[in-house]
Amino acid sequence: RDAEPLRGPEVAGAGLEVLVQLYQVWEPYILWECEACLRGGFLANPRYLGMYLGILTPLAPVWMLPVMAMGLILTQSTVAIGAAAIGLAVRYRTWRWLAVGVLLAGTIWALREYPLHSLDARTEMWAWVLKALWDEGYLWFGVGTGQWIVVVPAMEVRMGRTSFFGWAHNEYVLVLFELGLGGR
Repeated sequence: RDAEPLRGPEVAGAGLEVLVQLYQVWEPYILWECEACLRGGFLANPRYLGMYLGILTPLAPVWMLPVMAMGLILTQSTVAIGAAAIGLAVRYRTWRWLAVGVLLAGTIWALREYPLHSLDARTEMWAWVLKALWDEGYLWFGVGTGQWIVVVPAMEVRMGRTSFFGWAHNEYVLVLFELGLGGR
């Protein structure tokens, strides 16, 4: 109850983000030049906006839930939709079936074009990065803090890859790669 006055501005900000997101969807190239910036609101990344909305949706008043759900669905972030569903199920115990059902339907809709090849590419990348740790002698002390962005793209060029991973998408692999087993 002490945080009650803080909830209003945060939820209002989330509503504003959804309005910006809707504007980006219907008028995509007026202010945003890049394809990746679309559907991300002022945060510019749809996944970041999804998590922001996923956290704040359970705090929103009932009249604002359709707006929040629309924003979540447009981000196509299944993790954010799931987080919102769990939060709503906890908050609205009597409406639990409705909250979970609506957001589960949104999750299914968002997944309809989910690129499953992305997970395959990541696991393949993790495997060759860990193999490179062993082959190039970095297993014990890693390549150095902050060196992923330098070393991995160079390795990908040597391997003849055309797509590059600027970050690991896995904190365990990243820490092992940069610090090694010895923890530098």
